[in-house]
Amino acid sequence: MFISLIDVVGWIGAIFVLLAYAGIASNRLQLHSKIYLLLNLFGSIGILINAYHYRAYPSALLNVAWGAVALYGLFIGLNKHPINHPHHHRRNRARRKS
Repeated sequence: MFISLIDVVGWIGAIFVLLAYAGIASNRLQLHSKIYLLLNLFGSIGILINAYHYRAYPSALLNVAWGAVALYGLFIGLNKHPINHPHHHRRNRARRKS
């Protein structure tokens, strides 16, 4: 049995999306965590590639939107919690004291 690279990419994408969903459902991942958003982003890209190849355009469009939402979440998360911001650690220490 031969499995094409397009099929492997699609299956990996589906597994990533399912892992993200299972992580949320089992409380092992948080909704705004980087790993959750990255699983959704790369999962949607894999499914998009597969769907486009097989001309499954409704699925392809859904995964464009799915990936866009994941990118938006990553962008908002990075801007909300800048890791290298010089005052980031000071603000967190001040909150812990009160």
